[in-house]
Amino acid sequence: MAPALSTSIGNLDEGLNLWSRLASALPLIALLFGLATIHIFQNEFRANEIAQLDVELLTDDLPPNAYTDPGFLIFLKSNPVEAKGPD
Repeated sequence: MAPALSTSIGNLDEGLNLWSRLASALPLIALLFGLATIHIFQNEFRANEIAQLDVELLTDDLPPNAYTDPGFLIFLKSNPVEAKGPD
């Protein structure tokens, strides 16, 4: 019975040459490439958001120290911001 089992199973490595192994690794490589690309674009998007916020903060009429003042935070909460008129 043992010889019959060994012949029916055969060689398990049969048909897995170099190209088959590379083809089986290709989806994993594509997944890693896609995740890395998403990570890079997310970092670029976040950096652009921060840069835009910095530009708005630095070109605003208020000095940057006003944003760290606790009294200014209370002022913002009590008085809604009105739309800016023409300068």
